[in-house]
Amino acid sequence: MYARPGDCYRYSPLFAVALTPVAALPDSLGSALWKALNVTVYGVGLGAWARRVTPVLGRNEKAVLFLLVIPGSMDSMYNGQANLVMLGSALLGLADAAGRRWNRAAGWMALATLIKGYPLALALLLSALYPRRFAPRFAAALSIGLIFPFAVQRPDYVWSQYESWAAHLTESTVILRERHRSIDHLLEICGHPITPQAYILLGAIAGLAVFGLWMLRIRRTRDRRERLTWAFLLYSGWVVLFGPATESCTYAVAAPAVAWLVIEAFRQKSAWPARGTLLASLILMGPLVTDLFGPTIRNFANEHGSQPLGALVLCLYLLVRSTQGLVRCDRAVTPTAVLDQRSVSP
Repeated sequence: MYARPGDCYRYSPLFAVALTPVAALPDSLGSALWKALNVTVYGVGLGAWARRVTPVLGRNEKAVLFLLVIPGSMDSMYNGQANLVMLGSALLGLADAAGRRWNRAAGWMALATLIKGYPLALALLLSALYPRRFAPRFAAALSIGLIFPFAVQRPDYVWSQYESWAAHLTESTVILRERHRSIDHLLEICGHPITPQAYILLGAIAGLAVFGLWMLRIRRTRDRRERLTWAFLLYSGWVVLFGPATESCTYAVAAPAVAWLVIEAFRQKSAWPARGTLLASLILMGPLVTDLFGPTIRNFANEHGSQPLGALVLCLYLLVRSTQGLVRCDRAVTPTAVLDQRSVSP
């Protein structure tokens, strides 16, 4: 897939097999077809997620959702970055999980994982929520996706691709480190750089914190849509701020999350500080690093960590939302507990 000497193999062999029809075409036609396919899968996945996973949105609100994701997704649309087809597959997987179509949900999520790798974190959240319905199917779909390339190419060639892909995944926090736009980039700007090993440890700790917050969240509701929505919100915040290879294009993963949160804040007439926080996060992660404000502001924003700063604002907002929910829940339970105690007292 890559002709340059010494370049690693960045995706799974199954992804290479899937791209064969496009690669066989002339570059001008194949590139246009790939970009159209990339955006189409993303759009279909976003529409399915908006209909089946998030709380019900009106027609105008769905239109606003599609508009709000454009600034954060623009780089990937222009570059033909595989983040979009990966994200579309993950959103389709969540939509099928909401509809209890477990085979399709597992297939889409396995495809997303075999494109980029880090959707495995989202699949693990779903496996924890549905250990009998989703987890075995996902493991089977992932195994089929890993084995299938051996049926269409020499085993030694396929195995060399897996070795190169594994090397890329292992070194993802070191390769092209100057392009990283995660929490380590923000720390470096602030004069407190950390090593790649420390960053991996920080990402693992943050991942465990996300899992803990999500488990607390799902214990307070039995609504399937709310559980799946919060799984994606927390996952997307983790990916852009603590992901193993976050760059500018990776922020497409957070675009649907912050767009939906902005719509929700205005629907529920949240306080202006909450709305302002979300709007600031959206602008920092998207429009501010495009030519919308001109190259001078764009370059200044990139040099001063605009995207990871926006991701940090998003994660803090999600943390506060989760904490406020726990406080409200405790306050709602306490009076009942007091009455129960009084009813049994002598």
